[in-house]
Amino acid sequence: MDKIVPKGLNYNLSNLVGAILLFTSLCINFNLASFVIDIFWVIAAIVSLINYKRRKIKPT
Repeated sequence: MDKIVPKGLNYNLSNLVGAILLFTSLCINFNLASFVIDIFWVIAAIVSLINYKRRKIKPT
C-alpha cells in the first residue's frame, strides 16, 4: 500500500514501541518464548534506529 516507508523513522519507532508494549504485557502474563523473541525484536528495532540515524548523518 506504500503508506509507510520500511526504512523510515516512523516504521522503526513503531516497531520499538510495539516491542515495549509487548514487554509490558509480559510483565502481567509471563511467557518465556515470547520474552526471548521480544528481546530480539527490541534489538532489531534499536539497530535499525541506529542505522537510520547513521544514514541521516552521512553526507550524500
